[in-house]
Amino acid sequence: ANTSAERDGARLALADVQADYAARLRPTLDLTAQVQFTKLDFAGRPEGSRVPFGSLRLTHTQFGVFGSYRPTTQTDGLGLETHQKQTLVSGYWARTGWPRLDLNWIRRRLETEGRTNGGGTGTTRYATLTHGIGPVSVRGGYTDQAQESDDIRARRVFQRAWNAGSTYLYGGATSSLILQYDFTDNRRDASDVLTDVAQTHAANASGGKRLSP
Repeated sequence: ANTSAERDGARLALADVQADYAARLRPTLDLTAQVQFTKLDFAGRPEGSRVPFGSLRLTHTQFGVFGSYRPTTQTDGLGLETHQKQTLVSGYWARTGWPRLDLNWIRRRLETEGRTNGGGTGTTRYATLTHGIGPVSVRGGYTDQAQESDDIRARRVFQRAWNAGSTYLYGGATSSLILQYDFTDNRRDASDVLTDVAQTHAANASGGKRLSP
C-alpha cells in the first residue's frame, strides 16, 4: 500500500508491504512467517525512515519458538542516519503435568553516523518457571540486563534479578481464600563493581465469607 499526506507543511509518502505465510506441518505443529517493509519519506526534506521486519514462529501443543529481526534506519533534518537493530528470540515448554518454562533473549544495537559516542548495545534475558499442583502454584524467574556503550570511557552497566513466589487458592461454596508470597533480589553492577542491592519480600492474604444467600 502507498499513501501520501501533508504534515508540518511537507508532503510525506508512506509505503508498506507485508507478506504472511502459514503451514501446518503436523496436526500439532504449525509454522508461520512474516516479512514486512515500511518506508516513510518527506518530499524535499532529508527526514525519513526505513523499517524492514522478519519473523518466524514454530508452535506446538507442548512447545514453541519465535524469532524476529528488525533493522531500522532513521534520518533526521540534518541528513544524519541512526541505525538500530533489534533481534528477539523466545521459546516456551508447556507439557501437560510438567512445569512451564518461558525463555526470552532480546538484543538492541544502536549506531549513529556522524556523531561521536552515540552507539551502544543492550541485551536483556529472562526466564520464568511456573508450576501448579491443585490449589498451590509456585514460580521462579531470572532476569538480567546489560548496557554497553561504544564510548570506552562510559561504564558498563549490568543488572540481574531473581524472584520466587507461591500462591494458594481456595474457593468453597460460601468462602474463599488467597495466600500469596513473593521474594525478589535485584543487583546492579557498574563496570564490574557492585553498586546497588535491593531485596523485597511481599506477602498478601485475602478472603471472603458469604453469610447468607
